[in-house]
Amino acid sequence: TLSSSSAASDVYKRQVLVCVDDVTELRELLPVLREFSGEANTDPLIIAAAGFSDNVINTLTANRLAGTINVSAICAEPTELQTLAQCLDAVPVDIALRRSGGADGRVLGHAELFLTDRHRTLVVAQAAEKE
Repeated sequence: TLSSSSAASDVYKRQVLVCVDDVTELRELLPVLREFSGEANTDPLIIAAAGFSDNVINTLTANRLAGTINVSAICAEPTELQTLAQCLDAVPVDIALRRSGGADGRVLGHAELFLTDRHRTLVVAQAAEKE
């Protein structure tokens, strides 16, 4: 089951970074975080991973509260992360790719709807077309 580090979130048209392993250092995320930071960019970002170090969670939370970046962290099992990546057309990134700077906007998946609380997550990859 996917679990969220934030209390609750209803987000439409969110971009998703899928990390196939634990995120242990913030520097692994800097290329993608730079693309989403600043007053000009209010696009929401979800980072899904097998786990996060306390330092990474604390820094992401502080930046979110300060209004620097609109980000949420989601923990999931490896098989769920692979399914999430496949459904959202994301490139699953491992620690080597993140540390080499390859985890940028080109690897992100896109979700039309992302609903989450501490117990469950609902992801809609693409909204149904109205007739």
